[in-house]
Amino acid sequence: MGFFVSMIRSYNHQRAMVSFLKKSERWSKDRWEEYQFELLKKIVSHCYKQVPYYKRLFAKYDIKIDNMNSLIDFNKIPFLTRQIVEKNRNELKAINFPEKTFEKKKTSGTTNEPLTFYVNKEKWLSQHFAYNRIFMKRAGYKRGKRTVSILGIREEQKHHRLLNTLELSSLYLDQSCEFYLKKIEKFHPHYIVSYPSAIYFLAKFLLETQISLTFDINAIFCHGEPIYEWQRETIEKGFHCKLFDIYGNGEKNVLSATCEKSYLHHVFPNYCFLELIDINEEPVTTEGSFGEIVSTGLQSYIFPFIRYKTGDIGIYTNQTCSCGRKYPIVKRIEGRITDGVLTKSETLITASDINKVIDTHSKGVLKWQFIQEKKGELQLFLVLYSNNFSVNTIKKNIKNAFKHTFSNQFDISIQIVKSLKNKSSRKHHFLIQKLPVNILNTKHFP
Repeated sequence: MGFFVSMIRSYNHQRAMVSFLKKSERWSKDRWEEYQFELLKKIVSHCYKQVPYYKRLFAKYDIKIDNMNSLIDFNKIPFLTRQIVEKNRNELKAINFPEKTFEKKKTSGTTNEPLTFYVNKEKWLSQHFAYNRIFMKRAGYKRGKRTVSILGIREEQKHHRLLNTLELSSLYLDQSCEFYLKKIEKFHPHYIVSYPSAIYFLAKFLLETQISLTFDINAIFCHGEPIYEWQRETIEKGFHCKLFDIYGNGEKNVLSATCEKSYLHHVFPNYCFLELIDINEEPVTTEGSFGEIVSTGLQSYIFPFIRYKTGDIGIYTNQTCSCGRKYPIVKRIEGRITDGVLTKSETLITASDINKVIDTHSKGVLKWQFIQEKKGELQLFLVLYSNNFSVNTIKKNIKNAFKHTFSNQFDISIQIVKSLKNKSSRKHHFLIQKLPVNILNTKHFP
């Protein structure tokens, strides 16, 4: 009986959230700012009353919750880090929630050891579905439309007839692009949902082999990894449709997405309050400048993240979007703070820049991965999709491209492999950085 009650509550919560998102989508900027600040005050007040860690923190820094009248007052709250969460996990649990409502979760551990935290068992999944539904609606998606997903499932493939969805696993992409494309071709999907890397590798293969699909795809939705501009260009060219991407983190306290009119990231203002900070932890306010994303989740009362340093990089903009939504906007999500490599002269180059070289000069290459253990040195592992290409020619072209692009700032060793091993088995990592790198330290980015 308890299970069915929980399911009904979850469904009702999802419906209510979808209804609110639809009604509020065209609110004015002033109305959103006023509403969002009220949500901020509400969750901060909750933290003071119900969350032991924050009660102690606010007392230590003499933060008066009742006097929080502006963002100046809010900014007095110290930043939260994953180290603080790990050290104070039990004290970050709200005491006014019964233990049965807590569901333990872990981040994927893509760049660090997985972080353990808690979500509301009845609400978190319904929230996920609600926001995802609104996001996909921007591309005209309706429930029941044929969809292919290419994500990190363990099985090679699944067919969900009720959802009209074919699931293909990104884990087996090394084996055969033709297999995936034949499955997609046979299913004739209206939409594709994928990790950016998986659909990028398929698009690259389509373009290099000059294979044409015999049907039209309405849109591609990407999530789970940062998407670089050169990836987006290849994907849209290969599949002849627009790509939409959504950004969130494993801690579930930040959410933004692109829209039908631009590639700007619209931050859902009732999901989170987002800040960008520079290396000195000061607000970023200059057009085109980059900073670390700091987010306050506005929906998670059970285990609140207040001013949480995500480790992700965003690009600041004061642009508006012609779609008419007055949400806060981030120009681009650029990946992790550690997504860079050090040259011999200790200049920091972004992962996007080194990968763009491979994208341009790697005909015959299906997948690749860099590893850096010493400054100025890069190990490059390549998976080829055919034996028809000269390995020596591929290596020569890549080395010459690196020499020309980066002025002999890297010694690069190249190895051909059958598959790549990733720290996180579900996602592809273009770069494994073993040096202490922080791209906020460089003026060469972006």
